[in-house]
Amino acid sequence: MRKKIPQITEELSDLKILLKKESKSWIKQRVQMLYLLKSKQVSTILEISSILAVNRNTVGRWLALYEKGNIEFLIEMRKPKGRSLSIPLNVLEKLRDELKSEKSFESYKDIQSWLKKEHDLDIPYKTVHKIVRYRLLGKIKKTKTSSGKNKINKSIKIS
Repeated sequence: MRKKIPQITEELSDLKILLKKESKSWIKQRVQMLYLLKSKQVSTILEISSILAVNRNTVGRWLALYEKGNIEFLIEMRKPKGRSLSIPLNVLEKLRDELKSEKSFESYKDIQSWLKKEHDLDIPYKTVHKIVRYRLLGKIKKTKTSSGKNKINKSIKIS
Protein backbone atom coordinates (compact mmCIF):
# COMPACT_ATOMS: atom_id res chain seq x y z
CA MET A 1 0.00 0.00 0.00
CA ARG A 2 1.36 3.38 -0.98
CA LYS A 3 1.45 6.08 1.62
CA LYS A 4 0.57 9.57 0.47
CA ILE A 5 3.36 12.14 0.73
CA PRO A 6 2.25 15.10 2.89
CA GLN A 7 2.00 18.64 1.53
CA ILE A 8 5.17 20.64 2.34
CA THR A 9 4.08 23.96 3.89
CA GLU A 10 7.48 25.70 4.10
CA GLU A 11 8.64 28.04 1.35
CA LEU A 12 11.30 26.76 -1.03
CA SER A 13 13.58 29.72 -0.25
CA ASP A 14 13.32 29.04 3.53
CA LEU A 15 14.29 25.41 3.00
CA LYS A 16 17.24 26.44 0.84
CA ILE A 17 18.48 28.87 3.53
CA LEU A 18 18.07 26.23 6.23
CA LEU A 19 20.02 23.73 4.08
CA LYS A 20 22.92 26.15 3.66
CA LYS A 21 23.22 27.19 7.30
CA GLU A 22 22.74 23.75 8.91
CA SER A 23 25.92 21.93 9.94
CA LYS A 24 24.46 18.70 11.33
CA SER A 25 24.25 16.09 8.59
CA TRP A 26 21.22 14.30 10.02
CA ILE A 27 19.21 17.53 9.99
CA LYS A 28 20.50 18.42 6.53
CA GLN A 29 19.24 15.11 5.13
CA ARG A 30 15.75 15.72 6.48
CA VAL A 31 15.59 19.29 5.20
CA GLN A 32 16.95 18.14 1.85
CA MET A 33 14.11 15.62 1.67
CA LEU A 34 11.60 18.43 2.13
CA TYR A 35 13.45 20.61 -0.39
CA LEU A 36 13.41 17.85 -3.02
CA LEU A 37 9.70 17.27 -2.49
CA LYS A 38 8.78 20.98 -2.49
CA SER A 39 10.82 21.67 -5.65
CA LYS A 40 9.17 18.63 -7.31
CA GLN A 41 12.54 17.08 -8.16
CA VAL A 42 11.24 13.79 -6.75
CA SER A 43 7.77 12.36 -6.37
CA THR A 44 8.18 9.01 -4.58
CA ILE A 45 9.69 7.75 -1.38
CA LEU A 46 11.95 5.39 -3.34
CA GLU A 47 13.42 8.28 -5.33
CA ILE A 48 14.12 10.21 -2.13
CA SER A 49 15.69 7.19 -0.46
CA SER A 50 18.02 6.55 -3.39
CA ILE A 51 19.12 10.21 -3.60
CA LEU A 52 19.69 10.54 0.16
CA ALA A 53 21.13 7.00 0.45
CA VAL A 54 18.80 5.97 3.27
CA ASN A 55 16.26 3.19 3.56
CA ARG A 56 12.74 3.84 2.27
CA ASN A 57 11.38 3.06 5.75
CA THR A 58 13.56 5.83 7.18
CA VAL A 59 12.12 8.31 4.68
CA GLY A 60 8.63 7.10 5.57
CA ARG A 61 9.35 7.63 9.26
CA TRP A 62 10.65 11.16 8.57
CA LEU A 63 7.54 11.99 6.55
CA ALA A 64 5.33 10.64 9.34
CA LEU A 65 7.16 12.91 11.81
CA TYR A 66 6.69 15.88 9.49
CA GLU A 67 3.01 15.07 9.03
CA LYS A 68 2.53 14.67 12.78
CA GLY A 69 4.06 18.05 13.57
CA ASN A 70 6.01 20.36 11.31
CA ILE A 71 9.64 20.98 10.37
CA GLU A 72 10.57 21.71 14.01
CA PHE A 73 9.16 18.33 15.02
CA LEU A 74 11.07 16.66 12.17
CA ILE A 75 14.46 18.11 13.13
CA GLU A 76 14.01 17.89 16.90
CA MET A 77 16.58 15.63 18.55
CA ARG A 78 14.78 13.12 20.74
CA LYS A 79 16.77 11.32 23.37
CA PRO A 80 15.83 7.71 24.05
CA LYS A 81 14.65 7.13 27.60
CA GLY A 82 16.94 4.21 28.32
CA ARG A 83 16.72 1.92 31.27
CA SER A 84 15.92 3.36 34.69
CA LEU A 85 18.34 3.04 37.59
CA SER A 86 17.99 0.03 39.86
CA ILE A 87 18.54 2.31 42.88
CA PRO A 88 15.70 4.77 43.62
CA LEU A 89 16.68 8.45 43.54
CA ASN A 90 16.10 9.03 47.27
CA VAL A 91 18.41 6.09 48.10
CA LEU A 92 20.94 7.40 45.58
CA GLU A 93 21.00 10.75 47.41
CA LYS A 94 21.53 8.98 50.77
CA LEU A 95 24.35 6.96 49.24
CA ARG A 96 25.94 10.15 47.91
CA ASP A 97 25.77 11.66 51.41
CA GLU A 98 27.30 8.51 52.91
CA LEU A 99 30.14 8.62 50.40
CA LYS A 100 30.84 12.26 51.28
CA SER A 101 30.97 11.50 55.01
CA GLU A 102 34.26 10.83 56.77
CA LYS A 103 33.51 7.19 57.68
CA SER A 104 32.80 6.25 54.06
CA PHE A 105 32.94 2.69 52.71
CA GLU A 106 35.96 0.42 52.41
CA SER A 107 34.83 -1.34 49.23
CA TYR A 108 32.03 -1.68 46.74
CA LYS A 109 31.02 -4.85 48.60
CA ASP A 110 30.42 -2.69 51.69
CA ILE A 111 28.17 -0.42 49.65
CA GLN A 112 26.35 -3.46 48.32
CA SER A 113 25.74 -4.80 51.84
CA TRP A 114 24.74 -1.29 53.11
CA LEU A 115 22.11 -1.10 50.36
CA LYS A 116 20.81 -4.53 51.37
CA LYS A 117 20.79 -3.80 55.11
CA GLU A 118 19.51 -0.21 55.11
CA HIS A 119 17.20 -0.18 52.09
CA ASP A 120 16.50 -3.86 51.38
CA LEU A 121 17.93 -3.58 47.85
CA ASP A 122 19.68 -6.61 46.40
CA ILE A 123 21.85 -4.95 43.75
CA PRO A 124 24.56 -6.90 41.87
CA TYR A 125 28.18 -5.89 42.55
CA LYS A 126 28.74 -4.80 38.94
CA THR A 127 25.74 -2.46 39.08
CA VAL A 128 26.86 -0.96 42.40
CA HIS A 129 30.33 -0.39 40.96
CA LYS A 130 28.99 1.30 37.81
CA ILE A 131 26.62 3.58 39.72
CA VAL A 132 29.18 4.62 42.35
CA ARG A 133 32.12 4.92 39.97
CA TYR A 134 30.54 6.45 36.88
CA ARG A 135 27.34 8.15 38.05
CA LEU A 136 28.39 9.38 41.49
CA LEU A 137 32.05 9.68 40.44
CA GLY A 138 33.33 7.94 43.55
CA LYS A 139 36.51 5.89 43.55
CA ILE A 140 38.73 3.89 45.83
CA LYS A 141 41.62 6.02 47.08
CA LYS A 142 45.08 4.51 46.68
CA THR A 143 48.07 5.31 48.85
CA LYS A 144 51.74 4.48 48.46
CA THR A 145 53.23 1.85 50.74
CA SER A 146 56.76 2.04 52.06
CA SER A 147 57.85 -0.21 49.18
CA GLY A 148 56.50 2.38 46.70
CA LYS A 149 53.68 0.18 45.41
CA ASN A 150 50.06 1.30 45.30
CA LYS A 151 47.88 -0.01 48.07
CA ILE A 152 44.12 0.37 48.45
CA ASN A 153 43.45 2.86 51.23
CA LYS A 154 40.18 1.16 52.09
CA SER A 155 37.92 4.14 51.51
CA ILE A 156 35.70 5.22 48.68
CA LYS A 157 35.25 8.96 48.28
CA ILE A 158 33.47 11.19 45.84
CA SER A 159 35.94 13.41 44.03
